[in-house]
Amino acid sequence: MTLWRRCARCSRARCLCAISRPPPSSAAATAANEQRVSGVAVSWEAKLLAVAGLPCSLTLFDLDSLGLVERLPSPPHAEHHSLASHSCIEALKFGAGGRLLLTGDVGGLVVVWDVPQRRVLTCLHSHAKRITCIAVTHCGLTAAYGSADTELRVWDLATAQRGGAGGFSPQQALWQQQCVRLLSRHSNTVLGCALSSNGALAISCSSDCTVRLWKPSNRKLIATFYGHSGSVLDCCFSPDDRYILSCSADRTVRVWSRITGALVRLLLCATDCVSCCRWTADGGTIVVGGESGTIAFWSGETLGAIPVSPQKEEENQVVEPAAE
Repeated sequence: MTLWRRCARCSRARCLCAISRPPPSSAAATAANEQRVSGVAVSWEAKLLAVAGLPCSLTLFDLDSLGLVERLPSPPHAEHHSLASHSCIEALKFGAGGRLLLTGDVGGLVVVWDVPQRRVLTCLHSHAKRITCIAVTHCGLTAAYGSADTELRVWDLATAQRGGAGGFSPQQALWQQQCVRLLSRHSNTVLGCALSSNGALAISCSSDCTVRLWKPSNRKLIATFYGHSGSVLDCCFSPDDRYILSCSADRTVRVWSRITGALVRLLLCATDCVSCCRWTADGGTIVVGGESGTIAFWSGETLGAIPVSPQKEEENQVVEPAAE
């Protein structure tokens, strides 16, 4: 695993630059490269980097020194409701200012870690297949996670932790299940998910080439965004929650209006499948990563100031409101 640094040589409104892979020169990069890295998460507030490796490891690094902080242990085995040891982590995300870390593995197990105490708060096993993505609100009260069984679920973490965190009894397992809202399924694997700032809205993207907008409180599907011609690999909200960003195996990045459902901008990555996308905290720059190992930046004064790219008639998305 390698940490990347943005190049400041360019300032164009289109793709600013591609970053090449530097040789590993830090203790963090060297330690993480000893095995395959399956996922990473960053907490700028706690200044921590969490690295999940295969076959089974979860390691914390200090962002300032890039030194090893601690290797977290596997959660204890729970005979009562078939919680096996946490292994092969494929999704992880910090929440609550770095105080919580959520991890999901190939067996469908989601674990909530108390980062300062380095202990497991609670676990939930609600999927038959692997967890593919996790999202957590900044306050850490709500989490969402998707899986290879096509389901997206939203978890009320505050209620879950009040219901017996730290134990693995059948009563706690039942309580945890009651804290989860199952949203309607995609027709294929859920590959990415995100929550709005207050957790009132959720988005998910899938191998079925769609992005869906949800209201978890009543399990309502607000809209379905069509337009991608390949699997949609990642999605996120803009910092102000007014826009939705998605990227796809069709080599495009799309910016959608959450309010109107309109396609605001179509960004083309001609040479690479786009596997991940994020907004910077100020909403002025879009960062995407490709499967070839490159990272690209698109920038503008504000999102509203970025002109809409030309697009074909058939590429326009369709908003499909939920049935009442």
